[in-house]
Amino acid sequence: MLLGIGGALSTVTVAPRVSIAIPVYNKAEFTEACLYGVAENTDDDPSYEVIVIDNASTDWTKYLLHAFEGDIRVEYNDENKGFARANNQAAAMASGDYLLFLNNDTVPQPGWLREMVGLADSDPSIGIVGSKLLYPETGKIQHAGIELINVDRYDVHREAAADDPRVNAVRDFDMVTGACMLVRRGLFAELQGFDENFLNGVEDVDLCLRAREKGWRVVYCPTSVVEHHEGSSEGRYDHVRENLQRFVDRWQGCFDAEGRLMVGGKEAISATRKVRGVVPEPVAVQSRPFRGNWEGSFLVYSSLATVNRELVLALLRSEKFELGLLQAEPGERAEVAITCRLYPVAERLDKALDGEVDFHLRHHWPPNFSRPPAGKLVLVQPWEFGRIPSEWVEPIQQNVDQIWAYTRYVRDCYIASGIDPKLVAVVRLGVDPARF
Repeated sequence: MLLGIGGALSTVTVAPRVSIAIPVYNKAEFTEACLYGVAENTDDDPSYEVIVIDNASTDWTKYLLHAFEGDIRVEYNDENKGFARANNQAAAMASGDYLLFLNNDTVPQPGWLREMVGLADSDPSIGIVGSKLLYPETGKIQHAGIELINVDRYDVHREAAADDPRVNAVRDFDMVTGACMLVRRGLFAELQGFDENFLNGVEDVDLCLRAREKGWRVVYCPTSVVEHHEGSSEGRYDHVRENLQRFVDRWQGCFDAEGRLMVGGKEAISATRKVRGVVPEPVAVQSRPFRGNWEGSFLVYSSLATVNRELVLALLRSEKFELGLLQAEPGERAEVAITCRLYPVAERLDKALDGEVDFHLRHHWPPNFSRPPAGKLVLVQPWEFGRIPSEWVEPIQQNVDQIWAYTRYVRDCYIASGIDPKLVAVVRLGVDPARF
């Protein structure tokens, strides 16, 4: 079966070994690149079929799919049914021994499907196989397997080089991503598919854990390579709070004393560990949480954003703080992956606290010294160039209630510029133990 617009998706005329399921909602340009990637980089062995579920796209997706008629099977929904339901819908239509769930914002590379099926065929205990996913812009690792620690998703070796030896060995993992996931069709039926109570998030993680709970292996295949434009799906982060709560309710009792996932084990963790995996120290009773709005960037690749999200997460873990997070640039597109660990940040974005507020913290560039609508103003403004600019001094003296300096040197820069030493506190950033 040849594409009328050039290239071949599949020449299979008998029941295929693999059914590739691609749910789509708008983003026709991604879908086009994905389908061409499948056509150009997938061998006829194993044989395969392509099933596309169009979740009521409103752009030119339907015209694109019409151009592929005869080479793919398409089901058009009259509403957006989300990731889980669309994939379950495709699975019900499938005839292959394996189901390959593929995001439409991916571009498979040569040999990708052959390598995944070969690995699954090598051991009947392997139930799910995941690919090596790369960032298209940099070629670095986006996904090379996922571990779950204290219900926090940890993408192993993210941003490593694609040829790093650590990401080029077959390994068992807690989970692999649903952006490109091979599942035995019988296992998928046994698990009753993706849990449709999750809405565009966590479905893949949950499916992997349920498979492992039944004794199946979840394995990373480094020789299957796919590029992925992460987080491009519309509505990807609209149901963060509900998804996280359902996931925690189901899995929070499955961790050992070190916070590692246990499958089939007898020991259950204390309920006090819950999502964040930290048993709180006894503290004096606090009448109410400290309430504040935190302003800056959070989910982009920058040093200030890294500081913001990590400090915010640390404060939220204590359960003594209630925070509203305000993006310095409203509508700023998320660049980092919204993992389970980052859900508490993502679901608070652009939601200012109302009512009584104790503080308003700003940590972004350029600085803003104006008084906030409510609360004392805390300024986190690094400066490593000697005295601060002279035009900063007066607005700081008039409007800022406290300055947080990363280091004693930065504190001294402010004091040497005429700022009252009582206003400047050193708040150190600490060390990321995953890196150091």
